[in-house]
Amino acid sequence: MEADIQVFIDIMTDNHFMVKRYKLESNNFNDSQFDKTEFDEKLLLSKNEYNIDDLLEFMESKLFRADGIFSFELNGFNYSKGLENFLQSEFLKFRMFIVNNFNEIEKSSLIELAEKIISSRNELDFLRNAHIRSRFKGYKFLSSVKYELCAETIRFIDNHQLFILSSSTGKKKGKPKKANEKLTKFTQNQIVILFHYLRERDFIGIGMQKNSYADFISGLTGFAAEKIRQDLSHIDTNPDSTNTVRFSEYDYIQVKRALKELITSIEEDSK
Repeated sequence: MEADIQVFIDIMTDNHFMVKRYKLESNNFNDSQFDKTEFDEKLLLSKNEYNIDDLLEFMESKLFRADGIFSFELNGFNYSKGLENFLQSEFLKFRMFIVNNFNEIEKSSLIELAEKIISSRNELDFLRNAHIRSRFKGYKFLSSVKYELCAETIRFIDNHQLFILSSSTGKKKGKPKKANEKLTKFTQNQIVILFHYLRERDFIGIGMQKNSYADFISGLTGFAAEKIRQDLSHIDTNPDSTNTVRFSEYDYIQVKRALKELITSIEEDSK
């Protein structure tokens, strides 16, 4: 498995908590309503690392009898916003790697990755729902943040596993697609216009290489990936260039009409 993927797995499956105990003189600590980020290390009395089972045992049997202020750290962070930003950043790197290399990634690697993330998510779910009678809720905030990132990762893997299966084997569930069979009422030029602007405005395809994006569009629409890639390159160029394919005004009108119909449907359904 690629090193880029392994780094992400190591982070998402590392659910060890660092518990630090400080003297009561400290005024900066986590409570049930605030994220405090500063702890005076001069007042540090002890620190211990726990897996989830040991952490629950510690909180149930020892925490109530211990004096001091406690800080809970997960993946090096003792406040939920910092952990969320860190995990989102790592997830973005992981996502871009998968998107840009999904044609070369083995299905078995994704299954293995998904199983590890699911196991980590289940651990965190158990911890965040544990009934511990304690005013120190920092561990719940942290475990909830990471739980959500695990869930997002699993959804992402599930979606891309379908694309990998279709692009690498040509097999799909249900009726097989015939050669050159269209899966859209748009023409190819209209599809290129639509997906060009979706990508240009960062609605979809963020960080995708053009070849991967063309494969993605081909799987959704049935048009040839190579032709889509060429047309995407043409629509990206200077309109005055002699190499630019001229997309007709009619094609633009049809795309705008379809988008207006979509907006109308959304507005009606959201009333």
